[in-house]
Order: sequence, then C-alpha cells, then structure tokens
Amino acid sequence: MAVRVYHGQESDAHQTPAEGFLLGWSAVLVLFLCLIGICFLPRRTATVLRRFALLWAATLLCFFGGVHRGASFYNREGPILSEISAMLLLYFTGLLALALPREENSWRLLQAGYLLTLIADVGLAKKKRLPSFFARLRPPQMSAALLVISLLAATKSGAYPQSST
Repeated sequence: MAVRVYHGQESDAHQTPAEGFLLGWSAVLVLFLCLIGICFLPRRTATVLRRFALLWAATLLCFFGGVHRGASFYNREGPILSEISAMLLLYFTGLLALALPREENSWRLLQAGYLLTLIADVGLAKKKRLPSFFARLRPPQMSAALLVISLLAATKSGAYPQSST
C-alpha cells in the first residue's frame, strides 16, 4: 500500500497541495533562519551559516532547474526547447554560484536565478506546462527568497551587526 501525500494528480491541482506549500516555504525558511543566525550568532558561526546559506540557495536553484525538466513530463507533446534551456540555465547558474571565487558575485548570480525562476515558473503555469498552482505559489515564494538572498548578500559588507566572539 502506497501512502500518498496528495490524492489526485498534482498537475491538475488548482490549489497548492499541503506538501507543496510546506516544502516550498520550508526551503525559504531555512534561508531566513540562516540570516537570523548570521545577524546574532558569533562571527565564526555566522561564517559557517553564510556558506551554508549560499550552498542551500545554489542547490535550490539547481532543483528549480529540475522542475523545468519535469515540466515536459506534464505534457504529452514532450519537452520544448525553452524548458530544456531554462533547466540548463538554472542548473548551471546554481553551480556557477558555488564555483565563483567572489561571494558577492555568487549572491548576485543567485538573485538573477531566483528572478528567472519566478518569471519562468509563472509563465509555464499559465501555459499549463506546470501545475496551475505555481502561478500563485511562486510569486510570494520567490519574492521572499529574493528578499532574504539580498539581505544575506548585504551581511558581507557589515550591514548587519554580528557578535565579535
């Protein structure tokens, strides 16, 4: 017996399924918790959290690339070039953000990738190439992620107080 978290096909869901809501927002919550930790924990811990936040945000972007690859699975006609292109762009943007030597550039690249995710996912949902609930989920989710990523990027410049220990 299979335990299902959503009864029916997600591709037909008009309301965001509970697990999609929880998983989608918990990913952003992790970034927010890292930001809080960076602001209030000792500098050594904040440095580790900052690196973890960058890793988390970049791997999420790679995951969002996979969402675009998965878009073709929702369509009987198969993949289209824009879905494959978006997948590759998001995936390699996430990988490049991890590989860049200057962390400031990584955060900028991640901001661009999350903005692309917002635009692309809403567009695909409106064209029925992703579940329609993405059109409502992605704008607040990606806007919140973009805000937190922007604040995380600002922590490097000392814009937020940190404990000196």
